[in-house]
Amino acid sequence: MKTDVYMMYGFPGQEKEEFFRDLRLIESLEEEIDWINWHFLSLLPGTEYFDWALKSKRVQLGLYRRLVGEGYGFFYPIDEFNLSLVPTQEFRGALGDLPRAWS
Repeated sequence: MKTDVYMMYGFPGQEKEEFFRDLRLIESLEEEIDWINWHFLSLLPGTEYFDWALKSKRVQLGLYRRLVGEGYGFFYPIDEFNLSLVPTQEFRGALGDLPRAWS
């Protein structure tokens, strides 16, 4: 049986401990997993997280439209869309060494 794992991160309020616990879990299962996809939280208009991000001024609508219009697809974390408590650089550092971390 093929095992694919889809992990999302960058949620509002997500703490370092939660993210690194998920990362350790995936690393412990590495031998059992055929494919892993790490996906940064997608901020899509009309969703609860998108509305929260605009209301809290964590995301500016003009910047959002420009970045998405330029092809940003939420597979790679950027500061402008990071709603978590984990610095974007820590996500990049932790996931950048994993095979297919941004696939």
